[in-house]
Amino acid sequence: MYTHKSVEDTLRYVFAFDSPRTVSWAMQQREEEKVKRIVFLHSINSHKQTTELAYNVSHKYWGEGYATEAAKRVLSHCLKEIDMRLIEGTCLTDYHSSVRLLEKAGMTFQATKVKARQKNGLAYDLKYFTITRSRWLGVQVIGG
Repeated sequence: MYTHKSVEDTLRYVFAFDSPRTVSWAMQQREEEKVKRIVFLHSINSHKQTTELAYNVSHKYWGEGYATEAAKRVLSHCLKEIDMRLIEGTCLTDYHSSVRLLEKAGMTFQATKVKARQKNGLAYDLKYFTITRSRWLGVQVIGG
């Protein structure tokens, strides 16, 4: 897992969101001022109506269910309100809680992409998930 080691690391991460192809939502407890989680869309392609869902949660807040709930709401908004056609999601193959989050949010595993991400000179395999607007609407009608 990659953690920020300096203020500069964090600033580089935050400024990467300053793009017309990225939208993000920060999550915090009402009683605290610290952002503990972030859910975001990146690689937004309005012409093809596609994007990728991602999230970042501080390790000590894993397992609380907030990222899953936020991911579901973002998917719903994108697929129902702004007519995205396809949303993708990826995670490292050994991040089992991330796999569960994507599955619980309604995404379906498609494939493992070998050596698909480079970080700090290392190549990592990624699990690749998707959900389409038609599948989401069908799941929502059947599910309630």
